[in-house]
Amino acid sequence: GHEQMQTVCKQMDVGRNTTGTGILGRFVDVLQASGVTTGAVSINYVSETLQGKAKSSSNMVVSEKNIEQFAPKPSTQSFIPAIENINGASSWRSSVFAETWSSVLRESIEQNTVAFRALESSEVQVEFPKSSIGKQLQTVARLISSRKCRGVERDVFYVSQGGYDHHYNVNRGLKRNFIELDEALAAFVAELKEQDHYDNVVVVSSSEFGRTIIPDSRGGSDHGWGGNNFMFGGQVKGGQIVG
Repeated sequence: GHEQMQTVCKQMDVGRNTTGTGILGRFVDVLQASGVTTGAVSINYVSETLQGKAKSSSNMVVSEKNIEQFAPKPSTQSFIPAIENINGASSWRSSVFAETWSSVLRESIEQNTVAFRALESSEVQVEFPKSSIGKQLQTVARLISSRKCRGVERDVFYVSQGGYDHHYNVNRGLKRNFIELDEALAAFVAELKEQDHYDNVVVVSSSEFGRTIIPDSRGGSDHGWGGNNFMFGGQVKGGQIVG
């Protein structure tokens, strides 16, 4: 149930008109078609929500634990060029699997170079919490500050926080998660204001489904329909409940 509903939320394609694409990936397609250089970055994991129709070399995955440089001390100066050359070769004998492997490897090396240089030169001015969601948002803040280095005009980012499937003891679990999320978002907002980018950023939450209002026998909540999400940003007219 969780996997299927997460896919539905990430795709946001009720009519199945654009199968295999995600809502943020289609945003990127529209922006790039309009001539706006746009990056798409997922923190920690590949996310289908960033998949668009158009193939974009700017889509990448960055770890919350910082990024390591690919081959920082190569045995020879020709090490990386040799890898790129070997994986750039193609012939009628090449299989689709080998071509895909080589293409992904070359693209990954290129992305690693760009991301490493960008994050190496960017620092935050606000202290972020050490939770996973705190580290993820800190990485996003660093990437936002390095947009010129990465050569992008716009960005879409995907971060995630799990642990909300509380079939027992929902009060304790929710309190822990909400504290982590609140502290991380507070630091993120403070950092964006320090960078003078808060008015240019919108944060939107999404989840696969809501929970039952009536608790179960273990003090938890079971799977339900609908759900509550939030959106905020410097230019968002907040303080409204819609639905």
